[in-house]
Amino acid sequence: MSLLKKIWGDPVWSKVIAAGILAAVAATVALIKSTDGGTTWARAEQGLPPGTEVRDLAIDPERTATHYAATNRGVFVSEDAGAHRLSLTKKGLTNRDVVRVSLDPFDPATIYAGTRGDGGLFVITRSLRPAA
Repeated sequence: MSLLKKIWGDPVWSKVIAAGILAAVAATVALIKSTDGGTTWARAEQGLPPGTEVRDLAIDPERTATHYAATNRGVFVSEDAGAHRLSLTKKGLTNRDVVRVSLDPFDPATIYAGTRGDGGLFVITRSLRPAA
């Protein structure tokens, strides 16, 4: 049995849905994805270290294949709709226990990471190629 923690929809492709779930058996949060409007689901944790809990997801409105994941191990980015992920956690992110991730609505190259406890709010700035 699993517990749904959060669900996100692609702003362009209505049949693409991602969900964070708490798997009761392993007591871990998994990321799953559907490309058919929720009829079928598959794990979507490629590029995340084992034991990573996905707590929030932000989708770039200009580059919808670019997703940012808030995790217990920092912030991860995928630029290919979740097929691969890279850590954006830098030396300046003193608390890697990230619970929320959001993009600046005027500049999607600016990512905000909210952390648990006394960690605070961190800003990550990326260099992005122009949107296609």
